[in-house]
Amino acid sequence: MFFQLFFSRILGLPFWWYGQGLKLFVEHFSLAISNFSNLLAVRVWAKNLFVPMYGETTFVGRAISFGIRLVMLIVRSLGVAIYIFGTIIVFMVYILILPISIVGFFYHLFSFL
Repeated sequence: MFFQLFFSRILGLPFWWYGQGLKLFVEHFSLAISNFSNLLAVRVWAKNLFVPMYGETTFVGRAISFGIRLVMLIVRSLGVAIYIFGTIIVFMVYILILPISIVGFFYHLFSFL
């Protein structure tokens, strides 16, 4: 009973890893990207890009407000893009860690024998 359960779990790991585990991983990281975008309030900055800051309705006030908000929108969007890039790197590591660890296990097992 113990060995049957043990080997079914060991042999079933790759199916879980690339099936349900991958689905959970993608859901977690899509939620994390959404939360990070909300944290930096990219949508709010984009929505209010043409709204003058502090109610300043003169041409110079509108121009300064637009410039400041445009720079902030670019910087915050760049932050989200860097976060997405990091998430893609972590995703690639998740995809590759199981085969690399299996190859390493057998490499060390056979070099030991």
